[in-house]
Amino acid sequence: MSANVSFTFYTVNRVMGFKLDFAVLFVSISASIFCVMFKGKIENELITFSLQIITDVCVFFSVSVRFATEVYNFLTASIRMEEYVNLPSEDLLVKDKDAEIIKEA
Repeated sequence: MSANVSFTFYTVNRVMGFKLDFAVLFVSISASIFCVMFKGKIENELITFSLQIITDVCVFFSVSVRFATEVYNFLTASIRMEEYVNLPSEDLLVKDKDAEIIKEA
């Protein structure tokens, strides 16, 4: 059971990471295309600075979303473990009166 949950967790993590990387790649390629299109119309320093900032923001966005997702998953798991620890214990399997009935029979 635990292996299935772990496999599913890592699979979903990888799929969502792939989708996030694809979105960041799309934004970076779009920014690069726009920078090439506006090469003669805007100063080269401004285009270079914009491309560098967009690349840094995309990387930091990707990393921050991944970390936030990991923290959220681990906090959910730790809250669930704390709830399991605080569950009331089960009642006795054999009660005192049951033992007396067994002795009389």
